[in-house]
Amino acid sequence: MKKSILILALVLVLATSIGLVACKTYEVESVTIAPKNVDVEVGKSVQLSATVTPSDAKDYKIVWTVESSEIQNDYTFSEDGKFTAGQTAGKVVVKATAGGKSDTATVTVKAATSGDEVASVTINGEKALELPFGGNVVLSATVIPETAVNKTVTYSVIETNLGSDYTLENGKFTAGQTAGYAVVQASSVNGKTDKVSIVINHQFSQPTEGKIKVTFYAPDGETVVDIRYADKDGKITPPDYKVANSSVQWLNADKQVVDFNELVATENCSFTAKVDTEVVFYTVSYWYNNGTELVQHGDSFRFDASSEGSVTPEQRAEIEQAIEEITGKTIINWKLDVSSDGLTIKCIAEFAE
Repeated sequence: MKKSILILALVLVLATSIGLVACKTYEVESVTIAPKNVDVEVGKSVQLSATVTPSDAKDYKIVWTVESSEIQNDYTFSEDGKFTAGQTAGKVVVKATAGGKSDTATVTVKAATSGDEVASVTINGEKALELPFGGNVVLSATVIPETAVNKTVTYSVIETNLGSDYTLENGKFTAGQTAGYAVVQASSVNGKTDKVSIVINHQFSQPTEGKIKVTFYAPDGETVVDIRYADKDGKITPPDYKVANSSVQWLNADKQVVDFNELVATENCSFTAKVDTEVVFYTVSYWYNNGTELVQHGDSFRFDASSEGSVTPEQRAEIEQAIEEITGKTIINWKLDVSSDGLTIKCIAEFAE
């Protein structure tokens, strides 16, 4: 009898021990991503994996996130750790988290090392666009060939008389409250370009039916610097092309010099500026510090360098008054920032302490 009881006790102890072992669980001690540093070409993918220690840790879920990125959102990163690059090169730091532990890895997106070069970039749509004050347009471009190594396209303003009264971000151009034009250029990584003229026209928001569209071109014969609408019996005036009057003539579609004092618009007429290339111009602009960056006030003044042209005292006084009202500070001096060729002069306001 005693022997039976002893055997039974041993069986119970053993069963309890086995049960305790079977029920024991472990916390996550670490998470390790592989690979830790990996390169991927634009447009391609890489699969990351995460290992949890100990291997028999209790129930957990690995959560993948992006900790930092140099390429904004030009990529996709799935919940299972698959990273797919877009068309922008740069570094992305990803993170895997489980049971309160985490690890990071760096994915470096690089330009493709093999494939076709970009042969051409073409901005889609018309080459001369009109916007009202405050209007916007989103530009897009077609890259040839389709198999190009890197089809990234960036946009920049290469010519304008709007000062800083506009914004351009990721191909979206937004007009301010200034009439004028901007030439936006689309560029590939290997230097292929195309451009479009955007005219901010105060007449654009007005009825144009029954009126005559008049287009003004820069000396290159391609860049549109202004678009206006005239009544059929009305006279028109040329745009201010920011050059001395004595050095500019306007040519009609037949390449004949036109006298705007006598001109009457004809259906869809156009005019091209002819600039005396022997004349050198210099520009003067006025700037102030708004606390974080230099900001240009108004348009630049452009003068014939062979003449006595300059900003009048009255114009200077108006500029100073406007900047002082904007900043709430008193201007005591103007610091001159002159380009190496002496043709571009920035006047930067210096304020009293």
